[in-house]
Amino acid sequence: MNITRKWKRFAAVSCSHGHHIDPVARESVIKFMGDFCKGPGAKRIHLGDFVDVEALMGNGAGNGEPLAPDIAGGVRFLEDGEFNVVLNGNHEDRIWKLTHSKNEVVAELSQYLKHDIEQTVQKLKAEHVPYTGVFQKYMLGTGLFTHGTIYNESACRDMAETYVEADAVFFGHTHSPGIALARNSRRTIGINVGTMESLRLNNFAKTRRKTLSWGQAIAYGEYCDTGIQPSLYIHPLELTGQPWRIAV
Repeated sequence: MNITRKWKRFAAVSCSHGHHIDPVARESVIKFMGDFCKGPGAKRIHLGDFVDVEALMGNGAGNGEPLAPDIAGGVRFLEDGEFNVVLNGNHEDRIWKLTHSKNEVVAELSQYLKHDIEQTVQKLKAEHVPYTGVFQKYMLGTGLFTHGTIYNESACRDMAETYVEADAVFFGHTHSPGIALARNSRRTIGINVGTMESLRLNNFAKTRRKTLSWGQAIAYGEYCDTGIQPSLYIHPLELTGQPWRIAV
């Protein structure tokens, strides 16, 4: 019996962090998804941290960069990229948590920001996946997509070993793109899709050696009900600021 599997396309990015997104990376990703993610079932996935909300750290202490351009930059990227799957990351979760703050000003502001994001997602008719830490899972075929919870040098391998129900696990969180195989009989692939931030030396990371492994990247490929075929493009550091050239 001849069985034909219907393959559909997907692309996934993570950690664009509002107005910190690299403008060239932004346009490169939007163009690539527009060219590649076509046809029925095509998925454009953001794995979370599409806003930064630094000023909401410390239970909404207010120290950090202005919120308005940050939120605007984040939701505009979701709109311009026409994402139809949006995962909350730990940065968005900061907003959701603070809607229950005992500080009425912080709670009301967080409610407003949450509503703004939810309206954008609804306008896009996108699937919206809340941040639930290690329990956050979005499945495409045998691929599992999550923001990520592990932040160590073996994150790709450890994420692959955490989710044994998948052939491939896609995540961001650490900003360090890479691929590793799980130490199990399924040989699950862990794929970190890195960041879309400008590779700048910022206050919270400039003294960390780990920052040297940060990179801009995108995962893409095809999936069907019973499988997934992924690829990972990592933009060369020496070409930062130049358009991405993704071979398909």
